[in-house]
Amino acid sequence: MFFIASKLFYSLLSPFIWFLLILAVSLKTKAVRRKRRLRIAAFVILLLFMNPVLFGWIARKWEYPFTNRNALPGNVNVAVVLGGMSAYHEVTGRVRYFQSGDRLFQALELYKTGQVRKIVISGGSPNILIKEKPEAEYLKDYLSHIGVPDSDLCIEARSRNTYENAIYTQKAFSGQGWRKRIILVTSAFHMKRAQRCFEKAGFAVIPYSTDCLQSVDGYTPGDFFIPDPVMLYNWQLVIKEWIGFVVYRIKGYV
Repeated sequence: MFFIASKLFYSLLSPFIWFLLILAVSLKTKAVRRKRRLRIAAFVILLLFMNPVLFGWIARKWEYPFTNRNALPGNVNVAVVLGGMSAYHEVTGRVRYFQSGDRLFQALELYKTGQVRKIVISGGSPNILIKEKPEAEYLKDYLSHIGVPDSDLCIEARSRNTYENAIYTQKAFSGQGWRKRIILVTSAFHMKRAQRCFEKAGFAVIPYSTDCLQSVDGYTPGDFFIPDPVMLYNWQLVIKEWIGFVVYRIKGYV
């Protein structure tokens, strides 16, 4: 029930939805002055949340910073990669990666360069209406297809959220008899909540963040003034993460 409710609630966390709601209220309002104020408020919200510099400043405060691969400790053999990065096309058997697909490719680099010896993929199916192949399963198939031995891969395919990622991965490690010391690979905006969930589950965590939302190239003069619609999506991710972190703290997950 919590999983379903959270999915419905998170769909309302988009600044663009707020803009539309305020605009809709303004259309229903008969008072001219109130109607004007609501419309001004709607467009101010839209412009603020599309500003790349404002979002970049917030993202730098929240996101976990990138770690130099060469600075990672040499005695951690397992990278745990969190799902929520892809979709599976049943007809062709191909995987479509989202921006957070960077998680998998950064972990693959750690494996190929000998930084870790095993990759654990944690992620089931988030779809509450349609039964579909768990993400961890088809990502394991992909890694096997490109030459990663099955003996170096482990999956946890039941989890639907970050809390379950940690709990079910902990059970998988206990079943394998592995030491609970990991390099945790997930998106920079998601790392704080994920790290605390895994630490709560008994893991010693070395964070390795990926696909940061903040600009890595700096800003041009136009970024201070020209709205970027992509920022609306980025804000939705960050706001969702803030709410998720608060809810997890209340429920004792972090």
